[in-house]
Amino acid sequence: ASSGLTVDFSANPADICGVSGSSLFAGVSSATVTLSKIGNCTLVAQQPGNSTFNPSVPVTQTFSVNPNLFLPLVVRLN
Repeated sequence: ASSGLTVDFSANPADICGVSGSSLFAGVSSATVTLSKIGNCTLVAQQPGNSTFNPSVPVTQTFSVNPNLFLPLVVRLN
């Protein structure tokens, strides 16, 4: 992001999916998502503000973790 602030990622419900390792490198935020079992997972991305930039509006994306995946599955978001 042009602000240089890290995007915070979260996921729920925790028994289906989780997020770890949010980081910022060369202006790109990334995190690791672990899909643990079949069901619906909601990922949320939000950038906190600071004294110069207002916080962003949270962006959510819900998707189905289907039985064709080899679980647990770890995916890196960039």
